[in-house]
Amino acid sequence: MRIEYGIAIIFVIMAVAFWKEKGSFLFAGYNTMSEKQKQKYDYRKVCRLMSCLSGFCAAIFVVDGIMGEESADMAGLFATIIFIAAVVAVILANTVCRKRK
Repeated sequence: MRIEYGIAIIFVIMAVAFWKEKGSFLFAGYNTMSEKQKQKYDYRKVCRLMSCLSGFCAAIFVVDGIMGEESADMAGLFATIIFIAAVVAVILANTVCRKRK
């Protein structure tokens, strides 16, 4: 089995756990906040956002595994796509996932 599929399986498991609002201990920035700061965020939306990000990363790794040897030339592209997705997730976490007053 290719390593990409193993990584994709890990991301799928994380996506399911986040969707069910479990595994939030993996949210480094969220867990280091004080309780007062955590009150500003919608916990359910944060979990759903991280679930979507994990699912997207799993899909990228599956595509990488399907492409096989041809994907070696595109490793930089895949890394850039995942980086952009992470930046978008941070922006969404600080805009969409905030509670409205």
